[in-house]
Amino acid sequence: MQRFPEDDLAAFRKAEEQELNKVGWVDRTAGIARIPIEDAMWAIVSHGLPNWGQPAPAAGADCGLGEAEIPRAPQAARCRTAPAQGGRP
Repeated sequence: MQRFPEDDLAAFRKAEEQELNKVGWVDRTAGIARIPIEDAMWAIVSHGLPNWGQPAPAAGADCGLGEAEIPRAPQAARCRTAPAQGGRP
């Protein structure tokens, strides 16, 4: 039994609110950052969702464009590992 459930709930909600408004790295090496939820919602409203279903650029194509649009998608990872034009990686 909780002795002060209202206080526990208030502390829990405060911790949740702090977590939703944090800025920081989730995985710096992968380039995954955390932004406040309000900023994330505004970015989606302003720019729309990325097209996660688009095919990967062909080898030698403009991989930078694919990475800029969907940086963590499997398509961008395949583009980075595809050999460049002229047979060089």
